Amino acid sequence: LIATRIAMNRPTANEVQIAGLDVGWHNKVPLEKDDATGEFVVVRNLPPGRYQYKFIVDGEWMPNMDLPTVDDNGNINNVADVAPEAGSPEAERRERLMAAGGRPTEEELRQIRAHLGVSS
Repeated sequence: LIATRIAMNRPTANEVQIAGLDVGWHNKVPLEKDDATGEFVVVRNLPPGRYQYKFIVDGEWMPNMDLPTVDDNGNINNVADVAPEAGSPEAERRERLMAAGGRPTEEELRQIRAHLGVSS
C-alpha cells in the first residue's frame, strides 16, 4: 500500500470530505483541517491504481481544479494515479507483471498460494 496525500485549501470551510477514491461514492471520508494553513488533508494507504474522487465542501460536491481531473460522462472528478516510487522493488515488480505476457515468479506464486491457503 502507498501512503497517498489528498488535500484542498479552503480556509473558510467548516468541513471537507471526499467520496469515491477507495471508499465508493456513497461513503465519505473526513479531511483534517490545518488551522494554520486552511488546508484540509487526508492520507490514505492505497494499492497502486487510478482513483476518481470528489470533494464535499460544507455539503457541496466539487472537484479541486488545482489537482488533476477527468471528465467521466460529463462529471468532472479529481483523479489520483497511485504508483510505487520509481526504481523501488515494488515498481519493478509492478512493471514486470503489467507488461505484455507478464507473469509472477515462482517465489511470488508460492507466496500467493500460501496466502490463499492453496497447495501447489
